Amino acid sequence: MKQTQTLSEFIEFAQSASKNGQLFISQQENYPSGVSLGDEDMGGIGVEMHVDMLLAAPEKAIHFEKTYNDLNEYEETIMQIKAIEQSLPSQRINSSDMEKVIQKHSQ
Repeated sequence: MKQTQTLSEFIEFAQSASKNGQLFISQQENYPSGVSLGDEDMGGIGVEMHVDMLLAAPEKAIHFEKTYNDLNEYEETIMQIKAIEQSLPSQRINSSDMEKVIQKHSQ
């Protein structure tokens, strides 16, 4: 399994895989400690958005993982992910299931 640090490399692989791969996506919001989800007074407190994706194709798998602190960058990534989802079978899973998928394709 290949690990990539760039979304563009992941997208390039996804485009070459066409319909021969399976896309797994896990997204998670991370709030600063001490902040509950119901806090309405969150002004100035940044929320981290964690994106973890694995594309398993017959010939190989590629993994991309990144935590976003910038909402605009995160939203741009989400738009690109949605475009990939249109071209490949995809499945949204939780982080513990993603760990299992990564483990399976690391062997």
